[in-house]
Amino acid sequence: MEDLVQYLANKIVYRLFASDRSKIESYRLSEYVKVQMAETFFAPGESLMLSNDASIPQILSHCGLKGVVQLESLESILGESIFLSKISSLISQHKFRTYRIESLLEHLRMHLIDGSINLSQVYEFWRKNGGIPNLYVEKLDEKIRLTQINRNRQSQIGNYLWAPMPLWPLRISIRNLSLPVNFMVSQGLEMAPIDKKMIALNNFDFENLYRVNYDQNTWERIHQSMVESPKFFTQRSRAQLINDFCYFYSLGEIGDNADKIRRNFLELIRNEAESFDLCEFYAFWCIAGNKRKISLKKDSKKRIMQFMPKVYSSLSNRDNFACFEPPLLGNDTASNTANALCQTVFGSECL
Repeated sequence: MEDLVQYLANKIVYRLFASDRSKIESYRLSEYVKVQMAETFFAPGESLMLSNDASIPQILSHCGLKGVVQLESLESILGESIFLSKISSLISQHKFRTYRIESLLEHLRMHLIDGSINLSQVYEFWRKNGGIPNLYVEKLDEKIRLTQINRNRQSQIGNYLWAPMPLWPLRISIRNLSLPVNFMVSQGLEMAPIDKKMIALNNFDFENLYRVNYDQNTWERIHQSMVESPKFFTQRSRAQLINDFCYFYSLGEIGDNADKIRRNFLELIRNEAESFDLCEFYAFWCIAGNKRKISLKKDSKKRIMQFMPKVYSSLSNRDNFACFEPPLLGNDTASNTANALCQTVFGSECL
């Protein structure tokens, strides 16, 4: 229910600030960062299926985060009016009785996408399986190849079981390109013909729940585009692209030119810091977290969880979002909070 409430709350925020796009962008950026913090530090690899006796920290690290992204993915398929009508019907039916996830699944059961994919089964899979899946996008002349790359990753299934991360049904979207399918349900998918000059930005603005790695040439073109056409990118999409690059860089999955591309991105952040609010929260994999693993031992986990209230609080005031905020401006800035977290987890400041 918390995910539905947050999904509807987002709608209200967007309408309240419809005349001030900068406030909406800051809000969407902070919501993206919250999801990444939960999935990286507070509930890594965990599913959205909580036990009836879930603690407050468990609820705060699981609810109103990636589940909202999943609901927005459903909306992108059904359309806003249809999806909101289903939610309205669901609320009316449960005025005087307990809401269960099965109730929403029942409203989705009749929808078949791409001919045979049941939307109810897709949403149920998303909720029961933990983590964020990874997608590799390779541009080959007039062809684009998509490959889901979840190898060697563990994730939670349901409340307790941990197992190798399975293939996810991914909602596929490419910037400025109409696709013949909505979902990728196999490990690989190829599409052609694609304009040679096009930068095939997949899952732009984090509209769906997965990370994207690109071939080296595409990463270089993304950096060039950020330099030459900054208005093409939202705050959220800039954060997403930097975060995805640094994440895969830390895993050693970029390629031979990885260090050069990394230097270019970090130089861009330093030179254009005003365009990269909350930078420490999404670029840390390029420096502090580079080739480092986050300890999941009980004592380490306890220290990390103590940061959760302060992290979420620091993401609620856009006046404190500045990248590289100097310490003399106070300890409540997002920059200082991020650096304190990096010091605890990695032993150094984020950037």
